[in-house]
Amino acid sequence: MARNLIFISCLTLVFVWQAAAQNLTTSGGGYFEEATFNFSWSMGEPITETYANNGAVLTQGFQQSLLEPVGIHPEKSSAGFKVQVYPNPTRGMVFVKFVQESESIQELNFTLYDLVGNKLTTEILPTESNLLDMTGLPGSAYFLRITGEGFQYTVLIQKFK
Repeated sequence: MARNLIFISCLTLVFVWQAAAQNLTTSGGGYFEEATFNFSWSMGEPITETYANNGAVLTQGFQQSLLEPVGIHPEKSSAGFKVQVYPNPTRGMVFVKFVQESESIQELNFTLYDLVGNKLTTEILPTESNLLDMTGLPGSAYFLRITGEGFQYTVLIQKFK
């Protein structure tokens, strides 16, 4: 009988500890909530990094959102084709693919920007399937802007080390 009582007490404590709210002690921060969004921030850790190895991702920092995979996210254009950029996140090579729906693919330009907005490269994408080499770039987030006649598409590409 005493064993059962100890077991039930320990089991209850485990459930109570797991139900406790998460707390953060930092030098500053705040939380705001509206009907359509919430915003949470904290101060105290000026530099964070993200490491990836064999499919596992580790992000340093106090507050971490869920890392949602971006994957292949086609964007349908009014020009009659879809754009696919993959793999995203990447370690180096990124494929940019155009899927025709009605007319032939026009000549498209792409420009790669860093997070600050510095233009890193500008090239013409002549074919339906193109390869973008990002192996020489440091691990960070980049914006790929694809433009053509009556078409503009921007995608965020996450590059790991």
